[in-house]
Amino acid sequence: LRLTAFPSPSTQFNAAGQWERVVGQAPDSQTIQPARGIVEETGKFDDGQLQLMAQPVRIDWNYVIGNFLDPNAPPSNVEVPFAVALLSFLRVAERWLPVGPSLRRLAFGAILTRPAQNRTDGYREIATYLNNYVKLDSEGSSDFLYQINRPRKLAGEPQIKVNRLSKWSVGQVQFTQIAVNPGMTPYITTGEPVLSLRLELDINTDADYQGDLPQEHLTDLFHRLTGEAIEIAEKGDVP
Repeated sequence: LRLTAFPSPSTQFNAAGQWERVVGQAPDSQTIQPARGIVEETGKFDDGQLQLMAQPVRIDWNYVIGNFLDPNAPPSNVEVPFAVALLSFLRVAERWLPVGPSLRRLAFGAILTRPAQNRTDGYREIATYLNNYVKLDSEGSSDFLYQINRPRKLAGEPQIKVNRLSKWSVGQVQFTQIAVNPGMTPYITTGEPVLSLRLELDINTDADYQGDLPQEHLTDLFHRLTGEAIEIAEKGDVP
């Protein structure tokens, strides 16, 4: 899960220490590059890892389940329902947005997966989420990818246009480890392939919005962005 904030060009904001302020304890790791204005803080949080990645033009809070922050680790088999992970992540947003910088744009992103027995079954299930907009030959197709943006205007004051991007696919992850010793043939071990339905979401306020987003409404706005994501995850590709 991801919260992305694009600060106002006029704002001055120091991200160092924000992870501890939000979580209530020090992160496991911290990297600061003062000359470039980059801060990275990472640590254990609830069922996964919480990561703050801040630079002058963009701030990301990433909440990942399992070991996905480690590119050298095998695929994780930790499963947490979207609703449970989202409740944890909303605590982060609710604590940070009121004390964060002024923002021009705000976004919620997610990568959701569900195990599939095989590609054919995965395609059959994913077709049920596409609501007849796409005719998918589950047995005679491969390398399927469907991406669409269904913009909406959120009622309220001010009225804000929101982009609702969703990307649907069935993916396979397989972990391969290669051990290389001088003068010897490389030793290769390969794990079992893991197939899953995959939904990538990016729900974001439109770039054409003029001015800063109202600071007092940021938390409510983020809740509404996550609400749009929940609808897509439950109902599929809906206008």
